[in-house]
Amino acid sequence: MLPPPATTLQYQDSPVGLTSPPVQPEKAILPSWLTSPFNLALSAILVLIPMSGDPHALSNESMSLRRSYAEFYVQEAEATLELISNRPQPPPNSELSSAYTPTCSSNAVCLDVPSHLQPLLALLILTVYDYCQRGDRKGMRSRAYQALMTAMDLSLHTIDLGTPEDSEMQRRAWWITVSFYVCSMWLTVLLIERVDVPSLSGLHFQPLRKL
Repeated sequence: MLPPPATTLQYQDSPVGLTSPPVQPEKAILPSWLTSPFNLALSAILVLIPMSGDPHALSNESMSLRRSYAEFYVQEAEATLELISNRPQPPPNSELSSAYTPTCSSNAVCLDVPSHLQPLLALLILTVYDYCQRGDRKGMRSRAYQALMTAMDLSLHTIDLGTPEDSEMQRRAWWITVSFYVCSMWLTVLLIERVDVPSLSGLHFQPLRKL
C-alpha cells in the first residue's frame, strides 16, 4: 500500500504493553493517541497481534480484550473520517490543501503519507478489517465502494505518469482501491460486468506498474 521508506534506516518494533488494562477500552490509559484516521485504522489491525512472550495470548480473555480495543480504534477512525467528510476540502493540488493536515505524533507512520490520501488509506485498511476480522462481506463491499468514490473524488484515476511528486504513492492507492473493490464484488458472488455503476463509465485507467 505504501512505497518503500525514503530512508535506509531499519525501524525496530517497540510495542508497549498495558498493565491490567480495563475490559472496556479507555483512551486515557493508552500510551499515545493518534488522531490521523490512517493511524487509527492501522492501530485496529496492530492491536490484534499479541505481545511477544505473552503466555496467555490465546486465552479467551486475552483475545476478547484485543478485539475490544480493535473495535475501539475502528470506531474512532470512523468518527474521524466522518468529521473529515463533513469538512469542505479544497482540491489536493491547491494551495489550500495544506489547511487540513491530520495530527501525527513524531513516531507516526503517516508522516510519509500525504494528508489528502490518509482518509482513503484508512478506508482501505478498514475494508480489510471488515472482511478479515468481522467477516462482514456486505460491510466490506460498502467500504470498498466508499474508498473507490473517495479515490475518484481525488482524481487519482487521472494522475499523469510524468508527475513525480507523490505520484507513486497515489498510483499505489488507486490500484489497491480498484483491486479491493473488484475483490469485494467477487466475494459477494457478483459479476463485476453486471454491476451498474454509472460513475465508473468512461474512466481512463493508467497502465499497471510493478509495485
